Amino acid sequence: MMRVARSEQASAFPLEAIGRAASAEELTAIVREARWDAFDPETHFVALRDALARAEASFGVTEAHALCTQRIAALARARRTMADATETRILAFALRPDGAYFACATKPEHAGDEEGDLDVWEVATGVRVNRIPRLALTGYDGAAGRVQWTAGGHELAAAFRTNAVGRFLPFSTCGAVARVAVTAGSPPAFAASPSGTEIAVATATRSPLCFASFRAHETRADEARWLSAEAPLFDAHVLRWTEGGLLVGARRNASAFGFDVARGSLVWSTAVGEPVSISPDGTRLVHYADDGRLVMLDTATGEALHDDAGCGEVRSFVWSGDGHRLAAVTDVDVRIYGRKGLVTVIEICAESAVDPDELAPPGVVAFAPDASRLATLGPDGEVTIWSLAAFSKPLGSIAVDVATIGIAWGAGDVLVTVAETGVRLWSIRTGREVRTTPAIVVSRRWAWPERWDAERSAPASAARRRARRSA
Repeated sequence: MMRVARSEQASAFPLEAIGRAASAEELTAIVREARWDAFDPETHFVALRDALARAEASFGVTEAHALCTQRIAALARARRTMADATETRILAFALRPDGAYFACATKPEHAGDEEGDLDVWEVATGVRVNRIPRLALTGYDGAAGRVQWTAGGHELAAAFRTNAVGRFLPFSTCGAVARVAVTAGSPPAFAASPSGTEIAVATATRSPLCFASFRAHETRADEARWLSAEAPLFDAHVLRWTEGGLLVGARRNASAFGFDVARGSLVWSTAVGEPVSISPDGTRLVHYADDGRLVMLDTATGEALHDDAGCGEVRSFVWSGDGHRLAAVTDVDVRIYGRKGLVTVIEICAESAVDPDELAPPGVVAFAPDASRLATLGPDGEVTIWSLAAFSKPLGSIAVDVATIGIAWGAGDVLVTVAETGVRLWSIRTGREVRTTPAIVVSRRWAWPERWDAERSAPASAARRRARRSA
């Protein structure tokens, strides 16, 4: 029994030993002796990259970095990528729930209707790791949610070719693996079921809602399950499908509703104002009522949980990733709410200097993944970081592009700034831009700094040239 355990340990990739190396020499020796046939990118890639980044901070770029880079470059499905040179227009943006990736619907300037791509970026490295090309994506109507991460963050859903909704694999270049085309006109609002197997699509034509398989290759209107017309459901512009089987939606300046999918019946409906937003888990809905109150609803019943009559005019809402906190952006401040009501007020004007026009960007504020801090975008292109435990003064700030129209807080304390013509990533800890180019991309999913080989090789190459000249 012990012999088997030692054999398994000997054949395993030495990730822990690499992380514990106390010197450049020890690190190089471990990498040289490593069993690379035991290297599994799914398990080891990110951890190895992080370990070598820590080693670089301690020892500089070592021979171990070069050896690992050469091994990574030799992997199947590895390719080299450079920085994007073509300026593109951002149509829609979606951060994956864990903050590790984001997706953008993009279109090159002056491109035709059939052009446009779905790009996937790795947050930790600031590298576009994949592009699903020529999709004629249609996030351009300024409505949020036209690109979404579904199935627990393993898949993407996007409106494309005017009025269809497609299911895409984020780390593959194939087109839509499922397509639902059931409506006409502008890009529809949609929501995938929590498992990603079904999709609800809002329409304004034959019926207010229809449901279809999101696993079939193609679903036409006559193959979908349509509801009988119920006025409160017509022309919904935002939808969310909850774990409890409730479809929550809202119409602009009209009404919100809860619909029981299994029973096919309307549970509740109530008048709402604008803006309106649904929490990530779909359990709460918030809106700015016509009488000037911020109202939070329980989506299970449609009943009000609490309201705030002193909030001033609300311009937008942003939820924390866990849905436990809400930021309401007004003309004069940012108000933070918890499940029981108002928590605190940050007296700062959070806004973009640029009108987002047709793009529905992320908000002008963003919560840290653990909701312990908040970032606010100012009209001067400065992002300020606040602690949600103490608001006496900001923790720091980052000067970003004045053309920034929205921000998102990704994993590893990386801030994503979105402009109409591109995205940039910034380290919140250092204030520096995160940009790993050129890079080696493996499986269209992970990026590896190619400089770890180049920086190590350059001095050695120069030394060899000097030796040849002196001889």
